[in-house]
Amino acid sequence: MHGLNRQAGQRTHRSNFCFERFGIGRSFVGRLNAIFARNASDRLRHSDIPVLKHAGSGRVAPVGRRPKGFGSPLGFGATLGFGSTLSFGSQPVPIPYACGMRIDFVITELNMGGAEKALTEIALTMQRQGHQVRVLSIGSPPVGDRGVLADRLADEDLAVHFGGFDHWIRLPSAMRWLKRLLRQDPPELCQTFLFHANCLGTFAAAESNVPFRIGGVRVAESIAWRCHIERRAAAKMDRVTCVSERVRRFVIHRLNVDPQKCVTIPNGVDVTRFASAEPFDWRQLGWDPASKVALFVGRFHPQKGLELIRKQTQRLFATADHKLLLVGDGPLRSSLQDWADSVGSDQIQLIPWQREVAPLMKAAQMVLLPSHYEGMPNVMLEAMAAGRPVVCSLVEGSDELLPQKVPAQDPVTAKLDRRSLQGFPPGDSAAMAERAERFFADEVLCQRVGAANQKDVQDRFSIASMTDAYAALYQRLQTAQPDP
Repeated sequence: MHGLNRQAGQRTHRSNFCFERFGIGRSFVGRLNAIFARNASDRLRHSDIPVLKHAGSGRVAPVGRRPKGFGSPLGFGATLGFGSTLSFGSQPVPIPYACGMRIDFVITELNMGGAEKALTEIALTMQRQGHQVRVLSIGSPPVGDRGVLADRLADEDLAVHFGGFDHWIRLPSAMRWLKRLLRQDPPELCQTFLFHANCLGTFAAAESNVPFRIGGVRVAESIAWRCHIERRAAAKMDRVTCVSERVRRFVIHRLNVDPQKCVTIPNGVDVTRFASAEPFDWRQLGWDPASKVALFVGRFHPQKGLELIRKQTQRLFATADHKLLLVGDGPLRSSLQDWADSVGSDQIQLIPWQREVAPLMKAAQMVLLPSHYEGMPNVMLEAMAAGRPVVCSLVEGSDELLPQKVPAQDPVTAKLDRRSLQGFPPGDSAAMAERAERFFADEVLCQRVGAANQKDVQDRFSIASMTDAYAALYQRLQTAQPDP
């Protein structure tokens, strides 16, 4: 959630003060109400929300308020089109479904992040299998091209609710909103993703007597107050899905979750889309088409370790045909732009978030990912699917994408140590530069490592394998079968 999940690190000091001052021992909802009672009112009541109702299902999708002029002349996103009836104010009457499980997916926001992409694929798969699915996004509807995932859900008439709660001061209102929806149209299973949704969604589902509650932990972020709150939420979860084994260990040891309740399900990627992409023409940026470009795609945030790239500017980008392209947005954008301007646009450029990054990855010499922590980085999966080397820090998730041993019988990957060629110890900028230099200098090595990366993700990290794993987990819970 903008200003909430994605910038949580900037707000730690304020939230930590609030939680300590009002007593960690109280219930989550009670504690938040005590903190915000004088300041937070429920300004976005259900009767004020524009509602798009899908005539076939009886479920409704409050879409929040889009910025004026976005999507339709009405100004609040009729492009989400979940059905034929647009209504304001009236309380909807839920209609029972005829078959399948009733599943709610709760997420902090629905922008173009890794968790959001995974949720979209899982939700669509479950609906195609005959289940009755709904997505509840605590934040506001994404704007412009960032609404790709919401548009995909709308295209298949999957009901989406947007709460419009984009600031931590509105968390009590978000809790009431979630409980209202869960009680009006109760699901059998509630799956949450990301910290705020894990906490609010799980507590709301527990208080609404939802039979099955599954959390989704995407990153091993060891902030004390966050771990304390998520630990309380995890105690009310029937299962916790983790994107990597390192994240699973974090959940067991830091969130005190029973290992039997932790299920590792890696992210998946559409290999065909990235493998078949038309390479980007660097002339559009004013660069020679034969330029060797190192690419970073992601949020400009301290988590991503961009200072490691800055430290190695002279070593990596002093040669005329060696370029760096940074794609994204975030709190470090201003300082990164100043740095890029000081070096010169002929060597380093920043461009905003892009709806489609596959052509950029296909054209790049390599992708850089020097993160300090991750979960299972989608950008790394996408780069590998595009057939590119990835110079990355060996943190959670990343290290599992680069296995220690390679099957000798595989002719593509045999005798190729992809881990040592691409991975480096977290925080070691010199080791990062050494690996990047090797890929700048050796085009054949780039092609070999890229081909091996692509084959690996095709074999182990397809979207189908990810969605099948979630579907199997839900079925096991419904039928009371033990996990394998």
